[in-house]
Amino acid sequence: MNHLFKQLLFYTILLCGVIACQEENQIPFIKPDKTGIENIVIVVIDGPRHSETWGDATRQHIPRQDAISQQGLLFTNFKNDGITYTLSGHTAITTGVYENVVNNGDEVPSNPSIFQRFLKAKQASPEKALIVTSKSKLNALRDTKDLDWNGSYLPTIDAADRVDQLTYEESIVLLNKHTPHLSMIHFRGPDIKGHGADWNGYLEKIEETDQYVGELWGYIQAHAHYRDKTLLLVTTDHGRHLDGIGSGFVGHGDGCPGCRHIYLLAIGPGVPQGEQVSSHYNQTDIAPTVANLLGFPWQGDGKSIYEIVN
Repeated sequence: MNHLFKQLLFYTILLCGVIACQEENQIPFIKPDKTGIENIVIVVIDGPRHSETWGDATRQHIPRQDAISQQGLLFTNFKNDGITYTLSGHTAITTGVYENVVNNGDEVPSNPSIFQRFLKAKQASPEKALIVTSKSKLNALRDTKDLDWNGSYLPTIDAADRVDQLTYEESIVLLNKHTPHLSMIHFRGPDIKGHGADWNGYLEKIEETDQYVGELWGYIQAHAHYRDKTLLLVTTDHGRHLDGIGSGFVGHGDGCPGCRHIYLLAIGPGVPQGEQVSSHYNQTDIAPTVANLLGFPWQGDGKSIYEIVN
């Protein structure tokens, strides 16, 4: 009888917690079984088109990602369903909400980010949430307009206008130094060369960032803090206009298929290996997925990505 009473009490408390989360319009956290994920690293490659990455059957420009995809899940119908510019794309990834944010870095997002929510929930020091970028304007991702969060629980950030090689090197230094549980690394190369109308340079930067992704996964697997405990997510903020090697690749920013069609690659503990997912997900689904896996409350649009959390 005592055992039965304890069971009833447990499920009553659990039900009340779920109802409370729903009343606050939060996604109740459900800890997935069989995952040993303690760290998440998000890599955002700025502005490559699907047609030069996973849309190319030869995968000639992304051989390293193609190789490591056999250890994880590739989401082939992943989209930017919002504003197809850099700041708005990154805001959707980090806050789980599509918002038209000024693209020069002068405006912070309206909603707190996964980094702030993580630091508050875990009462962790700022270096346990890390952002490293190749564009200084992405410093705007550090904070929010929300008065309940503004200026609080700010992650460590290193945002500078620099070549991706320096960003990658700095990322490794900071990953070693701080051993964060939640990180985001941004590479700008394809976008910079695209806007410069440099077709060959654009392809070279896709290949260069692909190299960094491969090296980063190797680093994760060789480091005791990260090995077999880290989920790597690789995605993009937006695509580019379509028309082959003509002027289309130079720009982006509307609702055309080339600008919207991006991708998500997920590799880590518990993630099915060597599979492709055609279900439609978008950038706002990354934030609740991170919250679900790392175990902190979430509010926002989007939904947890079932194939990853389950």
